[in-house]
Amino acid sequence: MNESKKVYAAIHAVAADLSELGIEKGRKNQAQGFVFRGIDDVLQTLSPILKKHKLLMLPTQIERVATAATSSTGKPMNHVSVTMEYKFVSVEDGSEQVIRMPGEGTRAIRRPARRCRWPTSTPVSRPCASRSRAARTPTIALS
Repeated sequence: MNESKKVYAAIHAVAADLSELGIEKGRKNQAQGFVFRGIDDVLQTLSPILKKHKLLMLPTQIERVATAATSSTGKPMNHVSVTMEYKFVSVEDGSEQVIRMPGEGTRAIRRPARRCRWPTSTPVSRPCASRSRAARTPTIALS
């Protein structure tokens, strides 16, 4: 029996739809003047396409490293690097494909970080609300 996994066809169909639709870089960083697509924009565009092609995307944070940095003007900053694992699962046959991706972000420290505690049974570590957005969400590279 040479049955192909449906996850690959679903990933291809999602990629084809995204190549036609695209995701606009509709946001602008006022401080540095660059345009970008936010994670909310990506997920809002991607979610209906994943549903259409019966594909689940299950993200898991594998590693998170936060370090102190200094801006070119001498201001304190946080630099966060993450490694994310995305499991794509076809809901039709249960076949899956796992992809690991790095992500990073740097943000100025505007106020002291608040201390927060999460239960040790939490499956994915969750950063404090006062930490940078880069620490809370993965970077998804789409050209």
